[in-house]
Amino acid sequence: MKKNPYIYIYYTLMIRTLTAVFLSLGLAFSSTGCYEEPAPGTVVVTVLDAQGFKVSEAEVRFIQTGNGAGIIDVTKYSNAAGEVSYTHTDPISDLPLEVVLNVSGKKADLVGQTVVRVIPGETTREILQLYN
Repeated sequence: MKKNPYIYIYYTLMIRTLTAVFLSLGLAFSSTGCYEEPAPGTVVVTVLDAQGFKVSEAEVRFIQTGNGAGIIDVTKYSNAAGEVSYTHTDPISDLPLEVVLNVSGKKADLVGQTVVRVIPGETTREILQLYN
């Protein structure tokens, strides 16, 4: 029995075609990927006095100083529940980057400060205690 040379050529071309198809599909799915930009990070600060009562209308500053890049200085006021929130996106790149902020607060003769880490895609809760 004689072997047909066209069968060898047919199988070779089929294997190459299938390889090209699978490689193309792999590249198509890997280039789109599952990556998506994370959402901005938010911090919710609850302002309390020395006795642990919530303080409304307290001035709260979110501060990050730097060497000229990414300087943050935002002032907000706590609501009736003693809470104030800050959502961070980098002021230069407009991307949701992780940042560590100094948080200070005051109301009348009460003052206090803390440090908070804002993580993209997460909501961080922090207590800011004010003392005389």
